[in-house]
Amino acid sequence: MVWFWLAVGAMACAATASIALPLLIGGRRRSSAAVPTDDARRIAVYRDRRTEIETERDSGRLTDEEARRALDELIEDAAVQLPASDEGAAVSTPRRLGRTQAVLLGLATALAVPIAALTVYNLLGTPLVVGLDRAALRGEITPQRLAQSIGELRDRVKKSPDDAEAWAMLGQAQRQEGDHAAAATSFERASALLPQEAWLLAEQAEEVMLAQGGSFAGKPLQLLERALALDPNDTKSVALMGAAQYRLGNREVALRYMKQLAASMQPGSREAQHMDDLIARIETELNGAPAGAPRPQASAPQQPPAAASASPGAAAATSIAGTIDIDPSLKAQVPVGATMFVLARGTDGSPVPIAAQRLTVERWPISFELSDAQAMNPSRLLSQAGSVVIEARISRSGTAGRQSGDPFGTSAQVKPGARGLAVRIDRQVP
Repeated sequence: MVWFWLAVGAMACAATASIALPLLIGGRRRSSAAVPTDDARRIAVYRDRRTEIETERDSGRLTDEEARRALDELIEDAAVQLPASDEGAAVSTPRRLGRTQAVLLGLATALAVPIAALTVYNLLGTPLVVGLDRAALRGEITPQRLAQSIGELRDRVKKSPDDAEAWAMLGQAQRQEGDHAAAATSFERASALLPQEAWLLAEQAEEVMLAQGGSFAGKPLQLLERALALDPNDTKSVALMGAAQYRLGNREVALRYMKQLAASMQPGSREAQHMDDLIARIETELNGAPAGAPRPQASAPQQPPAAASASPGAAAATSIAGTIDIDPSLKAQVPVGATMFVLARGTDGSPVPIAAQRLTVERWPISFELSDAQAMNPSRLLSQAGSVVIEARISRSGTAGRQSGDPFGTSAQVKPGARGLAVRIDRQVP
């Protein structure tokens, strides 16, 4: 934010200087310079022509009558072109500012330009968007700062309910907070105000999917279909639709979307290489499917077949398994049948987990295993993550979004393939 205002100040100074400096230092130069005007040049021509006529008359080449008519014509021409027709008339010149007037006008301009710019920006611009720390949306600030930003955005949309940008920013902040249901509602409001923006539908689809515990069935799939109808090349819509089709078991359809996504990436980049590996993996799964086997339909959600197609040894080498226990002080707050979410979160600060599993609390400790089969996005697999943190959280509302008071616990950073991991639920969401 500081750098933004420094840049704005520098541009305002440059614009002000281009107007004020000529007034402050240029008046004296202009007043002291003797620049001939068009009127002065016309007077000089008039004088020369009159002298020629009189010389011709005196030498006898023109009669007195001819000389008189020539002088009359010359005077008529001069009366049209000059502010005064006689040779002694003063030449009119533009009115010039005095030194004091020029300095006062320059100082007034120096103050008026930045003040006018700030006034217009406050009326028509979006200063709150600049003030909102984007690092907050990447998980790099405290919960208190994030809550403050969300409060500011809520006040903004309350005052200006037709501000689509504010609704979208609120959705991003709520996503970072883990309140996916609220984020979906905010993106829905933004999309209603900007119905031709495919990316807003994609953002809403992602939040609804996360609120449903990672399922694309139903509304998320419908939103993605609408987004792609608006813009078939919207990157996020294509990526999410590929993920949705993969999780629904439609590998051939998912492969088509993944190839489309790869075509939009810079060749040789890390993302492109990662996508090439994913495409090769899906193609291997397709080639390994038994001939004539029925294809699953989109209306029948199921886990991606990645884990089933891999050998047990390969799956174990890339999955993370362990047990979850709970601190005795919190155990009484968790009834039998409560919903638990086990998440593998990347260490890059992304609010979207790499993999997620939904379990039901029956007894303690609870065993879990996360693998590529629980990947939230097939372009971001657990097996390809450098290191992750495992989070176990009891959801009092039964939804994936964090709620104040939910008991949770986290592990240290581990790598794919870790076994025997112990996670302890020992604190609550503020």
